[in-house]
Amino acid sequence: MGSPDWYSFEGNGRKSIRFGGKEIKRVNKFKYLGSIISADGSMEEKVKPHMQASWNSWRAASGVLCNNRVPLRHKGKFHKMVVRTTMHYGTETASLRKTDEKKMDVGEIRMLSWMSGLTRKDRIRNDYIRGSTKVLEISKNVQQGRLRWYRHLLRREEDRVGMHTIKIEVQGRRRRLSAKGDGRT
Repeated sequence: MGSPDWYSFEGNGRKSIRFGGKEIKRVNKFKYLGSIISADGSMEEKVKPHMQASWNSWRAASGVLCNNRVPLRHKGKFHKMVVRTTMHYGTETASLRKTDEKKMDVGEIRMLSWMSGLTRKDRIRNDYIRGSTKVLEISKNVQQGRLRWYRHLLRREEDRVGMHTIKIEVQGRRRRLSAKGDGRT
């Protein structure tokens, strides 16, 4: 067994922890239940593998997706079934930031524009590309998945852990965040 590591957010002020006479190494990110959690709260380490997997599935299906004889709507349906499912997998429970969602949106619009045979030089708006392929933004799709997951939790029995956590009421007031978002008031 290797030396144990500990994780902390930047603001807790502790430099090191000693346990049994040994100093435990501090890390800025760790893996927990398949998700990589970083000290700054971003899920970039979770988004990267999903984006890479979606690009791999897009490349594998590019024979169909880039074929000019296939109608654009059929390409959009194929994209939603093959590429988007790999990009969207596991994001129902992830707390994605706006920047993470934006990265997913940008990657997807690049796939859709290549699929449509368009480049940035053509200066076609993203809304038009999404409308012609009938593909919503991935951030909207993630939001729908979260709501679906939430409805799933609400249907469970009352004695399940998920129902207890939904009904928890925290005492006191929530701290107001500063404009920088670092917790200072």
